[in-house]
Formats: sequence, structure tokens, C-alpha cells
Amino acid sequence: HYIISELMDSNIQLCGGDDSGDGAGVMTQIPWKLFASEVHIPEDRSGCAVGMLFLSKDPEERIAAKKRLEEALVHERFEILGYRI
Repeated sequence: HYIISELMDSNIQLCGGDDSGDGAGVMTQIPWKLFASEVHIPEDRSGCAVGMLFLSKDPEERIAAKKRLEEALVHERFEILGYRI
């Protein structure tokens, strides 16, 4: 926790505030128990992935972007298990 906190503080100082970032993020393990409380997770999770999206706050734009994403994923034979908003 201390290291993450220090990195975030450094990022805020470099970017000139806490309303932007460098987009690097922090990689962690997938929180399967948390997701399983909201969507059905297959027993064999080896083919599962998690995506994090930043969609528009505008409802029409958000719905259109989500629809395009879903169409592209289904076209590539991905199965969407659910969303956590």
C-alpha cells in the first residue's frame, strides 16, 4: 500500500494535479470472488480476461460505444460474461 501511495503521489505531482494521469495503471490479480458475486464465472477461467473501459458520461455516446464494442467482441468470438459499473 505504501509503494502504491507513493507512486500515485508522484504521478499527481508530475501531472500537475489529481484529475489526470499517465494511463500506466497498476496491474493486479483478477478479483474472481468479487466478479463472481455479480456475474457467472466459468469453472475453467484460463480463457477469461477482464477489460477496463472509460466510456463517455453522455448516455447516448456511452450506449453507442458499448454496442460497437460488443459487436466487435462477438465478431471475434468472445463471450461477454457481464459488466461491473
